[in-house]
Amino acid sequence: MAEAQAAEARLIPDVTDYELKRYLQQMDPFEFEELVAALWKRKGWDAAVDGGTHDRGVDVRATKSYPYESKVLIQAKRYGPNTTVGSPEIQQYASLAHQENGVDKVLVVTTNEFSRQGLELARDLNVKTIDGDGLVHIIREEGAEDLVAEYLPLPTRDESGSEPSSSPAKSTDSTNEGGLLSSLPSVPGLKPRWHWVAITTGCWAIATAIMFLIEPPLGLGVIAGLAILIAWPGLPIALALDGMYLNQIHERRYWWYLYAVVAFTPFLATFAGLVYLYRRIHSLTDTGFLPVD
Repeated sequence: MAEAQAAEARLIPDVTDYELKRYLQQMDPFEFEELVAALWKRKGWDAAVDGGTHDRGVDVRATKSYPYESKVLIQAKRYGPNTTVGSPEIQQYASLAHQENGVDKVLVVTTNEFSRQGLELARDLNVKTIDGDGLVHIIREEGAEDLVAEYLPLPTRDESGSEPSSSPAKSTDSTNEGGLLSSLPSVPGLKPRWHWVAITTGCWAIATAIMFLIEPPLGLGVIAGLAILIAWPGLPIALALDGMYLNQIHERRYWWYLYAVVAFTPFLATFAGLVYLYRRIHSLTDTGFLPVD
């Protein structure tokens, strides 16, 4: 019994839920489908990856005969931290139930999140959803960390419990070691804040134009002054939060703190926000940082 418990302890690495979700988000998409099938087998289903087209067809087909005949069609979407499953995809997946007989449920499993519109449409079309946190919960509930470890070398912590012994989450090259970037905070749960960067940059641009390019009436001047009071601290904060988010999910360095410092200067704040947004939209679109829905 003691040997079995020791083997189980080695099999299930000591990683947090946040770390486990991040590892799932880095899996090969086709291996993620295999993992979902293996996980549903662990749950007692007869599950297998479908051999058809991965983009338009069923990813995983799961069936069981006890306590009654049941068939579930699963769409497995291995997405990164800032790519959500939106309403167009839900609409597409809902049609899977009509492609064959005896389908009881269409289920969409993702490693990240669903957009608000996607969740609302899923409820309307009776499409079941499991997001990244829900998937981690199922893995914990089934004790299925060993299945994940078959595809990714999950880290184990040393005796101090401080850091994982191995991590594919970010590459650490010589340009990062010992520099300012290595000392920057890594905060679990950070989300993109480029929307707030855009809003506060717009506030700066409009308020500055009103205050310095025309002679506004009293009411318009008060509104412009309030916009400046909001944008002055708001833009640097939004730049900092969004920049830290990018640094956590990508190996390249994004000098968010320089943009944040420049954004504190009233006459340069609009310029800092526009340059940051330009880089983010035109240089990072291919990495999926900007949400679709």
